[in-house]
Amino acid sequence: MNAMHDWRYVDPQDLASFPIPHEKTRLEAFSLNGSIGSDWMIDYGVTYLDPVMKAHFMHAGLDHEHSVDYNESLGVEFMENLLRGHRESKYWSIKEHGFWTNSGPMWYRGYALLPEKQACEEASKAMKELNADFLVMGHTPSFEHAVVRCGGRVLLIDTGLSTAYGGRPVVLQMRKKKTGDIEVRFHYDDTRDIHMIDVLP
Repeated sequence: MNAMHDWRYVDPQDLASFPIPHEKTRLEAFSLNGSIGSDWMIDYGVTYLDPVMKAHFMHAGLDHEHSVDYNESLGVEFMENLLRGHRESKYWSIKEHGFWTNSGPMWYRGYALLPEKQACEEASKAMKELNADFLVMGHTPSFEHAVVRCGGRVLLIDTGLSTAYGGRPVVLQMRKKKTGDIEVRFHYDDTRDIHMIDVLP
């Protein structure tokens, strides 16, 4: 959203922290050659597949349709185009339009909002395409606790931990045991609680 110059969630103090004229220098920082934009592009990624845990991490989620032909380079190219100033949709390719839709990896909420059976069917197909055993994502907050679906295979870890939202800070821990099974835990910072997650085969 910053790359698109959509600043609706930017704190006024953040804007004021940039040299005068604040808006202009912040815009320059979020450009391809700016201090922030250039740093992003050193190792930018939209999703990440952990090769040990086979856990696919992403901001919002990938539905099955997008997981079939999803390529990480698409997100990188899209970000680079935004930082070049091509923020209007008329500059986007057909695939870039799909990337930014409600079913793309930045906005999809199906794994959080669909009925359990439908969400798990979608997740099963997506995991097969992504060669993953777990889907881990945020974007749809649950302020009381992280949400576990589909027998522990879908982990929704956005608890609104920013002070702007006032949710609970949570840390996801995944560990491969000697048996080869994956142990999944949530650590809650406010109460020091540790929740073990039962993962079904």
